[in-house]
Amino acid sequence: MTALRWLLALGISVAGLWFALHGADWETMSATVKNLRSPFWLAFFPLVVLFEFTVRSIRWKLLLDPLKPAPLKVLFPITNAAFFINNVLPFRAGEFARIYWTSQKTGVPLSSCVAVLAVDRLFDMATLLTMTFFVLLNKSALFQSRKPIVLFATVTLGLLAAMALLARFPAPFKSWMEKPAVPRFLTRWAHQFIEGSQALRSTSTFLLAYLLSLSFWTVFILVLRFLASLFSFSLSFTDAAFIEIAMCFGVLLPSAPGYVGTLEAAGVAAFAMLGFDRNVALPFLLIVHFSQIMSTVVLGIPSLWIAGLKVHVPAADRPAP
Repeated sequence: MTALRWLLALGISVAGLWFALHGADWETMSATVKNLRSPFWLAFFPLVVLFEFTVRSIRWKLLLDPLKPAPLKVLFPITNAAFFINNVLPFRAGEFARIYWTSQKTGVPLSSCVAVLAVDRLFDMATLLTMTFFVLLNKSALFQSRKPIVLFATVTLGLLAAMALLARFPAPFKSWMEKPAVPRFLTRWAHQFIEGSQALRSTSTFLLAYLLSLSFWTVFILVLRFLASLFSFSLSFTDAAFIEIAMCFGVLLPSAPGYVGTLEAAGVAAFAMLGFDRNVALPFLLIVHFSQIMSTVVLGIPSLWIAGLKVHVPAADRPAP
């Protein structure tokens, strides 16, 4: 099964790279890179990723605090290392590492950390949905059909509502899991999962988590606009948001480590819909992608070492069934 998953991921990455590179003029792309204005600005890209990881760590702490307050100095390296793992291993292995490391370092039950991760990612989805509506209002022609947006909105808002119900009315759900037919270990894990949604009981926490999410997504859109100017073309805020949306959906697909191929394919398709030539879009996407990966390496490897985080889960440390 593992080999099959690896083959599927590699196949999707190869297909994505073929789509992105098909018909590209290497001489034109090389000239585009050579004519890059003030390339030294790319050296500051890790600061952008540092800002994102810092805000993500604050949001992670905000969602964990109702369970057990944890210092930011513990959660920050976990966030850095988890996103590094996401870029070097397939199938978003960093997410599993993040909940394991968080449970190990804070003492919060593993199933509660799973619920916190679910809420954390739902805020990303809610922010992505906000960006999608923004683009729809400003450039509706980019969306030939409204059905995918309606589906995405239904799934996002439905899952948020479900987690909010677990948070605000835990007793009925806990009692439902206490039936004799339900194994005791499953009941315990379900109770801990429900407790993991506690942050959604507070309206102020909900709003703050959403605003934190919106902040780093907005900053990255502004960075895309700035980087476009280095390539001697301009992107409106709406255009940059649309490209960011496309790249986000691209990396959701299973792929080789680092989201290779899927990000480029989604980005090239988005640029084409905005009227940009592939030979302009592809060098931009490759440099942005490379800068992202290198930034996670620069931040992730020291975090693994400083915090004493292990990539594997020793058998003795695995939760008992």
